[in-house]
Amino acid sequence: MSAERPLPGWPRGLREDLAAEYIGLSVSSIRTLRHRGQFPAPIPLTKGRLIFLRDDLDAWLDRKAGRLLVTADAADWPDA
Repeated sequence: MSAERPLPGWPRGLREDLAAEYIGLSVSSIRTLRHRGQFPAPIPLTKGRLIFLRDDLDAWLDRKAGRLLVTADAADWPDA
């Protein structure tokens, strides 16, 4: 589906199967990682519908890749 649905066509909230495809893991791998507390928690959208936020998945991938995440606002940066 990813080849058929390039960004920004992906929804912001992804069902488990789409979240797995988005990050390149199987659904069973996501479930195992969630059980171990090593994967972002889904958001309950409606009764019986859980979604994963793309932002959470992107942040998780960045941490796995060892990338530094900047969370400070520009106002918090020291003057050059």
